[in-house]
Amino acid sequence: LFSRDPFQNPMFYDWHVVFLRYCDGSSFSSPAGFGNIQAILRHLLQKKGFGDAAEVVVSGCSAGAVAAALHVGAVKEVVPEALVAGLLDSGVFPDWSRREPDDHHHYSAGAAAFAPPSGVWPIDSQLRLAFDGHESARSGALPQECLLAQEESPWRCLFLEHLLPYVKVPAFVLQSRYDSSNVRSLEAPGALEALGEAVAWRLDAALARNPGLHGLFLDGCFHH
Repeated sequence: LFSRDPFQNPMFYDWHVVFLRYCDGSSFSSPAGFGNIQAILRHLLQKKGFGDAAEVVVSGCSAGAVAAALHVGAVKEVVPEALVAGLLDSGVFPDWSRREPDDHHHYSAGAAAFAPPSGVWPIDSQLRLAFDGHESARSGALPQECLLAQEESPWRCLFLEHLLPYVKVPAFVLQSRYDSSNVRSLEAPGALEALGEAVAWRLDAALARNPGLHGLFLDGCFHH
């Protein structure tokens, strides 16, 4: 995406690039993180001519994909005349505390798909700690509609499967069923299959909430 070589990157090789780095694990969802996002956008508008942008892609990989989903709306607000879209790469970490498939049963999801399979990383406990420790609920970064819908467990709004239905700007999701960052061991039989089914039905359910708004490319390769 950052390559200046038109053969490697024919779409974006001559675009301007702004790279936002963070190091606290909050995807810019903390009060300080969201304040940084707002300050960067003000700087781009006042000093870099960002208001003249005609097309803007807000992208991120892994936890950065969650950050892109969280803040693509804020970007659209400051450049309302521009065509703005999100590109969310490898941002799905299943919420293994979620037990129901939301009536999307056309994936062959057995009981193992709704509990952390052996060898797969159950990240929900870590995200709960990050959400509470960074006081993300009060930052203004997370969609209020999501926080209300997940009132008993607002930390779930840091999971793309819960967040995506509340992203109002078009986004394209790039995701592997068998995302390697979710896997801690390949020894457990059936773990990868259960992970793949869990990722697929969660994304299917999220996309069904806003038909036609978002897009998805779901591959079957082992990568992140």
